Amino acid sequence: DETRDWNEARTHLEKVLEDTDEDEGEDAYVRMRALRKLGSIAAWEGGDSATATATATATTATATTATSGARDYLTEALATCRTHLGGNFAFLLSHDPPGDFYSHLEAEAKIADDHEALGGKLAGFVTARGWEPRLEDFVSLRAYTRRVREVERSDGDFASEYFREGLGRFAPSAVVDASSPSDGGGEWGITFLPSLFRVYGHPLVQEILREKAEGGGEAPPSLVVLGSALGNCAVWPALAFGFRATGFDILESCVRKTNDDIIASLKGNGAARLRDLVKFEVANVLSDADRVEPEMKAASVVWSNDHEWGEAAQRKVEGMVAEMK
Repeated sequence: DETRDWNEARTHLEKVLEDTDEDEGEDAYVRMRALRKLGSIAAWEGGDSATATATATATTATATTATSGARDYLTEALATCRTHLGGNFAFLLSHDPPGDFYSHLEAEAKIADDHEALGGKLAGFVTARGWEPRLEDFVSLRAYTRRVREVERSDGDFASEYFREGLGRFAPSAVVDASSPSDGGGEWGITFLPSLFRVYGHPLVQEILREKAEGGGEAPPSLVVLGSALGNCAVWPALAFGFRATGFDILESCVRKTNDDIIASLKGNGAARLRDLVKFEVANVLSDADRVEPEMKAASVVWSNDHEWGEAAQRKVEGMVAEMK
């Protein structure tokens, strides 16, 4: 049964901690993963206050102890990341960051910092009618990108809140109420600035956007991002091309961080233009159809960050988009 499996997993994970050294850098990644998993088990068993569901049989004392244990495990895991692993990316991602991961981050930062080079790379891309990217837009793009990566790398409070909220939303079947089943997902992903612009530069995408931009309507091309996380797949096209964008994410921690911290922290005219173009809302794409579908129907592009959603959820979203277009 699930409890026995968790007990076996806990025994194995605690043995990992016993057999490794917290001060040894080479042991850091395996220790962090063990602590992360122990925190997950403690949260699921005890009904962590940040989770959406909990075991119905947990007593108040047990739940309090387990919740405290979950936070302790996650705090130690994040401390290990800060000390030995260059920040929280290893905690957020469901896999060891690949060897070229940090070189991609460096390349992204270099591109975002060089306004002239970035403008040159985007020359010829379809933009909203009358939109001319200004220096202040590229300044805001750089500031936004830096802030997103800073949050991912260094904001332990956000990483812990996001992870614990995801534990409840995407809990295993033993702790999920039958009325609110998990639909898969909750794993962090990274989209790099050059990768996104390569997608937008695809001839088919440019053709669709050109038809919209030249179609005679007043509204600029628009996009919807499903699984918007910290917003980059919406913010970057808004600042570079003048597109309107709506981001939906099931996790409140992500939407709140995007709206109240990252977007709110930006200064200047570019930031003001951005705030007129983008919005981010909490929504379950699969169950909040009355809110999500109208935005999808009006969109020129639907960007779906659905890699970890599970096949059934992916197929449903693909079907929704196919029926609208």
